[in-house]
Amino acid sequence: MGDSMVHFGIIGAAKIAQKISRAIALTPNATLLAVGSRSIEKALKFASNNGLSSEVKIYGSYEAVLDDPDIDVIYIPLPTSLHLRWAVLAAEKKKHVLLEKPAALNVVELDMILEACKANEVQFMDGTMWMHNPRTAKMKEFLCDAKMFGQLKSSILKQLMESLKARIVVKENSLYDNSDSTSSKSKKDAHPDMMSVMMADITTEAAMAKMERKINLLMKVVEELDHEIATLRN
Repeated sequence: MGDSMVHFGIIGAAKIAQKISRAIALTPNATLLAVGSRSIEKALKFASNNGLSSEVKIYGSYEAVLDDPDIDVIYIPLPTSLHLRWAVLAAEKKKHVLLEKPAALNVVELDMILEACKANEVQFMDGTMWMHNPRTAKMKEFLCDAKMFGQLKSSILKQLMESLKARIVVKENSLYDNSDSTSSKSKKDAHPDMMSVMMADITTEAAMAKMERKINLLMKVVEELDHEIATLRN
């Protein structure tokens, strides 16, 4: 990067991209340089709805954003099933990658993304904000204090997507389209593995391997459930 400013490009006009574009605007050493969608109309609508500067470049394809030589970082808020393709392409274009959570459908795809970033000497960062928030570390500190809380042995996770507010979010956000099992699955089931972070010390390789097995098992179960649901619908 030739100057102190980090130049961002966004591919996709998902709702979460609205927050990221605002965050970029509020960051002193970052600027949003371009936005691209599958059509120029969608990209223009995104720019208008979010009050983007007239200096922001508007593209009618994802490829055009990747080909822009002035962009340093590509933010990818696309459905998880598209992450592998576009993250790898971004890395091959020598762009740093900020990938919305969850980063990939499985560990194999994530490894491919990371390898592409390593091979092209670009930085990878996932959008799992919660993991990097200082309050998360404080919560873990409390939960690991046996004298204060006792021994935490289990947790109960409840799907809240049936609430009125959640139904509105699902209806308005294509990333939760239940007709696309990969998108709805990964967006709604991105967080259960976080309990492993809160409930255990993951600083050792053995613990990391155990966590990976848990995640793989969880993803396998979810995939099987999606398959069963699709079969029943058909």
